[in-house]
Amino acid sequence: MTMKYDLTKNGRMTSKVINSLSYGILERIIDLLFGLTASIITVRYLGREEYGIINYIISIGSLINFINLAPETYLYKVYMELSKDKLNEYLSSYMLFSILKSSIIIILNLVIGIVLYIQFGDIAYLAIILINGLVYLFTSISAIFIVFLELNFNQQIITKIFIAAKLIRTLVICGLIIVPSLYLVVIADLLFALVQIILFFIAFRSKQLMKISANFKESIYILKESIYKYSIWTHFTGVITQIIYKIDPLILGVFSSMMVVGKYSIALNISNYFIIIFQVLQKNTNMALGNLNDNVESSRITLKFTIASVIIAIFQYIGFIFLGKYFLMLYVDNPIEIQLLYEYSLYIILGLSIFNAFRPLASYLTIKSNPKTFLLNTILPSGLMSVIFYIVGAKLYGALGVAIANVVTYSFAVILILCALKKSKFNIRSQESGGEVKNVG
Repeated sequence: MTMKYDLTKNGRMTSKVINSLSYGILERIIDLLFGLTASIITVRYLGREEYGIINYIISIGSLINFINLAPETYLYKVYMELSKDKLNEYLSSYMLFSILKSSIIIILNLVIGIVLYIQFGDIAYLAIILINGLVYLFTSISAIFIVFLELNFNQQIITKIFIAAKLIRTLVICGLIIVPSLYLVVIADLLFALVQIILFFIAFRSKQLMKISANFKESIYILKESIYKYSIWTHFTGVITQIIYKIDPLILGVFSSMMVVGKYSIALNISNYFIIIFQVLQKNTNMALGNLNDNVESSRITLKFTIASVIIAIFQYIGFIFLGKYFLMLYVDNPIEIQLLYEYSLYIILGLSIFNAFRPLASYLTIKSNPKTFLLNTILPSGLMSVIFYIVGAKLYGALGVAIANVVTYSFAVILILCALKKSKFNIRSQESGGEVKNVG
């Protein structure tokens, strides 16, 4: 059931977005505090080589993501058109797909783990990548719950579950102080994913938010529709974006030792804290666009989120320039290492700031434009060029060259995004019109 609202006469959409944004920001603040604590402990108590191994495997995971399809993202496109019963069928179908998909990923991880064990002679590679396969299973199912809750503006449930799971992960990571083992890190990640999925099941069961109802034939139809009409294109968009984010340690590992990869990975992981607020803004952009049909309103709300992102990106980067070294002192004590990490971080965070400032535009092009065109004309060229830039940087200047390549990579991606936006229907100047909003309560 849908209802129409004149967004210029009431603040229903605005209030829901603000409420969701508030919980999203709270979630990111908790993520920052717990994540910072866990990150500092990991860097201080885990050996550089072990730290390099973990991030090397994470880079491999970004390639495995090519088969980690997420058909549930199709709901952003069709959510307003679905009845409650039909929505249950879609969610049930996505659940079945996630289990089958994750089983394939676990088998693939086993094969890759055996190859890495033979290559390096260290059982840690096999163990870690197998545990990562289980994490894939739990997180892919949790992702279905999250999409449903986001579109219903139930961010408070997501936030509460996230905080509980994050607290448990952080407590386990604190064990590194006593037992500095890389296995403890991956076990913490496994517990984080496991606690989340258990709590989501409990929440959905207690509130009767979803009922498993799809039959096999109906599931096949729903999955084909979801994947081929939308999700396959947004999936590869996300995969290539993650490759741009995470593949640099893998490429650096070809030209440098794991010790160098470990040090570079510290700077790379520190830069992740400068993504957090933009993830919140982009997620809320997606939620708003998923509940709007009117292009002018969609364009305007995207512009507002973009302006906010640009302002935050500028202030964040200026803040790191002046306070970055003090922040790095939380991780390392050696002045030479602090200076080295500061140089890496300056370039990495600059590149991320350039890209993050325009994340909402990418959301608009994905949800309100043609996702296939956006993938082929914007994201794919960005991903291919990022690999080239990283290889050239690593070959010529090592870790510093890869850090500098981040700036070139993200700048190139933003240029393509702006070119795609110019060709789209993005328009904030048309006459006022009301958007159609899903009645979510």
